[in-house]
Amino acid sequence: MGDTRRVVGAFSWWMIEAGKDELTAEEFQRELLRIEKERGASESDAQGRSKALLELFQTRSAVFTSDQGHWRFAHTTLAE
Repeated sequence: MGDTRRVVGAFSWWMIEAGKDELTAEEFQRELLRIEKERGASESDAQGRSKALLELFQTRSAVFTSDQGHWRFAHTTLAE
């Protein structure tokens, strides 16, 4: 759970710094992959972890929501 929180934090901060309020599914997964690589994962491990995180966010996240292939914060106060 701790690793997931760190990734969510890094991902959320990146979205805010980049001025993004919405991402395509491709952008979302690409950023998860980048974060995992920065955390020291090998390419194959990073791909597996980013895929698992994407699935977690799709099924159990209260931070992000996906609608018609676009990801955004579940509530605007999370971005504020």
